[in-house]
Amino acid sequence: MRISTSSKIVLLGSSLAILLSTPQLAAAQDAAAPTASSVATVPVEGKLKGMINARHGSQLSVATAPGQATTVMLTPETKISAVSGALGLQSDTRPETDLVIGLPIEIDTVTHGAEVTAAKITFKSKDLKTAYQVQAGTAAQRARLTEAEAQNAEMRRRMSQATEYLEKDRATVYFAVGKASLSSEGRAELARIADKAKTVKGYFIGVVGYADPTGNAEANQRLSERRASAVVQYLQKYGGVQPSRVLAPDAMGEDHASGDVSSSHGLAENRRVVVKVLTNKGLDGLEAPPGG
Repeated sequence: MRISTSSKIVLLGSSLAILLSTPQLAAAQDAAAPTASSVATVPVEGKLKGMINARHGSQLSVATAPGQATTVMLTPETKISAVSGALGLQSDTRPETDLVIGLPIEIDTVTHGAEVTAAKITFKSKDLKTAYQVQAGTAAQRARLTEAEAQNAEMRRRMSQATEYLEKDRATVYFAVGKASLSSEGRAELARIADKAKTVKGYFIGVVGYADPTGNAEANQRLSERRASAVVQYLQKYGGVQPSRVLAPDAMGEDHASGDVSSSHGLAENRRVVVKVLTNKGLDGLEAPPGG
């Protein structure tokens, strides 16, 4: 079949029109297609209930379940209030500094993508009081730990200087179970070591208390302290030992147990206070002046 010249012109014009319109159509489609950057993040409101377990500036870590925590950001617009009263109807605006570790809180949250911010935080006044009390107890515990570390450092320092002294004599005083009172045998042994000390030039007396490893460790620590204190008091009151001659007593509790602690005899050996007469190497061999 033959195509006339006029038909060819019509077909050519139609093809040209299609070709010219294709880029415009593609451009229109590209303009209509949304991109990842053009999709706005829609804020999501929610609620969160838990306890503050950490804080770093405006960032709170809120424990919502055992082993689970959510990070919440504070903003200048965050409203903080404490409720009180039988029905919790009284509300007071509170500063950001009240958001302490250990405080149970309820949060109205706003989530933007991966970030959770606090629109409103509410807590009970009585819970804040409890949290402060807990913090005070924790601070006191930290102070006790710091003091214990200082005592341990002092003990290590004295031990490092132990080579500067010679042990001239020692006595071991034993105690009954759970007791810190001296027996007649113990008093006799302390009288002997006190007399010996006075014959040593420039002597010092070291006292270390122990307890057997049965029972509560903290109670054993206190018991060993009482035993060491009882020995020091006896030496000073009845043995004529000047306080300046007695090194600060150590209490080891149930640490450094000796012997077979599985037997009653081995346990008895650990209920003790060890008393040592020490002298400086440079003074060894010199006679003590009258009166020690």
